[in-house]
Amino acid sequence: ADHWFAEFGAIMSDILNEIGVPYCKGGVMASNAIWRHDLKGWKQTVHDWLSRADWKDICYVDIFYDFRVVHGDLSLARVLWDYAYDLAGKAPGFIRLLSAMATSFGAPLGILGGFKTVEGRLDLKGGGTLPIVSGARVLALRHGIYERNTRERLLGVKGLGVVNGDDLDDILNAHEFLLWKILEQQLADLEAGIAPSNKIDVKRLSRRARVEVKQALETIAVMHTAIGDPISFG
Repeated sequence: ADHWFAEFGAIMSDILNEIGVPYCKGGVMASNAIWRHDLKGWKQTVHDWLSRADWKDICYVDIFYDFRVVHGDLSLARVLWDYAYDLAGKAPGFIRLLSAMATSFGAPLGILGGFKTVEGRLDLKGGGTLPIVSGARVLALRHGIYERNTRERLLGVKGLGVVNGDDLDDILNAHEFLLWKILEQQLADLEAGIAPSNKIDVKRLSRRARVEVKQALETIAVMHTAIGDPISFG
């Protein structure tokens, strides 16, 4: 059975790469055997990740907590989801490391507020949407919000009143705005025959758009504040 899923995973990875979701440099793809398990295998894998609370596992776990069911026996996924969430709630060391990683991402802005670009392009994923997504995941796990969607996670935390609501609204608006700017750039790249990516061409931005992008990126610091000092909890 695994031989079939290995081929299927490779095909899916190729398709995603072609449409603008590049191959994961860390190998987090269905084409990689460590990301294909039965229920027993996944439970053991999650247990090992959380019990070790090792930095090298944190990126894997971080991604795992966003998994979604797309086909098959939904009850199996629900069992795994409940198991993983329950285990995370009992592993303060893991939550501390996850929080430390989430607050390690910095926006691509210089000391004076200018954009940090590479070959004229600004990475809105690595320095924008990724910190927000990771931060929302940490807050959801810490406060028991059983959601996979970033927006729903932040709204769930907002509903608990444990984080400033205005700050969360700013983060939500920034996340939506950054996603749209990435999509606009990808469509422009495809039209120009360029491989789509998460990096936008700053020259395409109007003066107003540059201000808006900067403001959106500045909310990464707000997310860090919402997460708090990883050492202070657990």
